[in-house]
Amino acid sequence: MSQSKEQLFHDFVQFVTQHGQGVVYIRDPHRDVPPECGFIRVRLPGERIFTSVGIVKFRTREEGVTACEAFAARSEAPLEWQMNFPRASPQTFSSPTFAEAHALAQSRWLRWKRVLRAWWPSGSRHVAGPDRATT
Repeated sequence: MSQSKEQLFHDFVQFVTQHGQGVVYIRDPHRDVPPECGFIRVRLPGERIFTSVGIVKFRTREEGVTACEAFAARSEAPLEWQMNFPRASPQTFSSPTFAEAHALAQSRWLRWKRVLRAWWPSGSRHVAGPDRATT
């Protein structure tokens, strides 16, 4: 059964809290995000972009990387977990089952697109509506 992104984030926060590596961070829009806070994004199989799910304040950046890597590695759900700190490049961590599930979802989508193209008439061959004269 697929988990929601919110549930995955909740599970991650619980994971880092249990290991003493960090806590959820509620952002005050009037203040800068502290450098030890990681922006967490997730992507599920078949999705093209990552969705932001929250911010976690880690004790250190290294512990943040370790926590994300460990969480993705032990995840039973196929997911790609992305974390980045302010003014830093994002780092991506994949669960062991993500690549295969993503490839399967992509191939299903491509097959579906081919079926739609075969069924749907092309743009150059459209039928004139009742308000258009066909001369």
